[in-house]
Amino acid sequence: MAQRLAAFLALGVIATARGIPRFVDRSNLTLGLLGGVLTGAGVAAFVYGAQRGSLSELTVTASMFPAVTVVLVAVVDRVRLWWWQMAGIVAVISGVVLIGIG
Repeated sequence: MAQRLAAFLALGVIATARGIPRFVDRSNLTLGLLGGVLTGAGVAAFVYGAQRGSLSELTVTASMFPAVTVVLVAVVDRVRLWWWQMAGIVAVISGVVLIGIG
């Protein structure tokens, strides 16, 4: 909670200083709220896993967040991914699956 509050305040100060909007406009509000809910669910799942699960498996799974971000940027913002980026994502997902299988 403290990290989220600090980030919110820092971004508010930066946005004010640069003269850009501090909040999402109405056309993107639903997507912004969905992102917030999914982020909260991810943090809750991480905390639950850290308290009750295998820390090694949790660490490997949590390390996938950059790949998820790249895929979301490609889908939502329609950014083109190069073949080597797709190969990297496939390799990372394959590695996580193999670790999960044991």
